[in-house]
Amino acid sequence: LALSYHHMYSLPIVISRTENVYGPYQGREKVFPTFTRKALANEPLTIYGKGDHIRQWCHVEDAVRGALLLLEKGIPGEIYHIAGHQELMNLDLAKKILHILGKPEDMVTFIDDSKIRPGHDKRYSLSSDKIRKLGWEPKWTLDDGIKSVVLWYRDNMEWHR
Repeated sequence: LALSYHHMYSLPIVISRTENVYGPYQGREKVFPTFTRKALANEPLTIYGKGDHIRQWCHVEDAVRGALLLLEKGIPGEIYHIAGHQELMNLDLAKKILHILGKPEDMVTFIDDSKIRPGHDKRYSLSSDKIRKLGWEPKWTLDDGIKSVVLWYRDNMEWHR
């Protein structure tokens, strides 16, 4: 719809698409606050299927910098992906969070998602080549970002309540 207004009325529309964005202050239902809260409470971290679904992750600061850059330099009518090219299986994400918090990996449990989420995407992946040509690069590595955010949730437990 937005692109049709660009084409029909020359409205200066720039579209951005992001991968999975993570950071402090997320809604408590999101994976980072959920896994951190459950691990600290010694509750199981539930993973759909075998945990082999792959997702890309982008720290919120990188996503915001990308959006601001597009406001300044984005070409109207173009679509840009804000993506860090940092992929991780859901199981590996859970294990990283448990490791950061000093918890055992056997806290992970699996649930069959064939009936709950039929057609559950195995992989989300975006190419950020176009926005990188405008000068954007992610500043956060996945490992540094995960550690920073998990420790933030650990140290700000009131956010979970």
